[in-house]
Amino acid sequence: MYPCSKVEHLPKRKPDYIPIKIIVQKQVHVGRRTRKRRRGSRFEKEWLRDDECSNIVSDAWHSTLNSDVDSKIYFCAEKLNSWSVKRSTDFGKEVLCRREKIGMLMKDQTTPETMAEIRTLDTEIDELKRREETYWAQRSRQD
Repeated sequence: MYPCSKVEHLPKRKPDYIPIKIIVQKQVHVGRRTRKRRRGSRFEKEWLRDDECSNIVSDAWHSTLNSDVDSKIYFCAEKLNSWSVKRSTDFGKEVLCRREKIGMLMKDQTTPETMAEIRTLDTEIDELKRREETYWAQRSRQD
């Protein structure tokens, strides 16, 4: 089905687990020449904690009811890739933005509403730091 695709067996990490890497490549026809286009995106572990990710996968899978499994996987990958492009991986910028908001709220009169907003922003900062840690931990293990 995908003649230019490859399957690689990655190093064994557990006694009963050998991971595989599947590289799906389409042939792009340009005039008389055939050019390969490599898929550049990879699944990010931190997506698993995002409810939006599971919604995207579910919607993509169920919107292609009459398709074969390969088509469903390809469609899910396309949807996840376009979604991931919109997500920010500039964690430092996101944290700085929230810290600036906290600073502005601290200058104002302290009310229960502002304290609740500050706590929410603190929680978001913690989540961004956790996401960044997961992001870089995964990068350190990639080839």
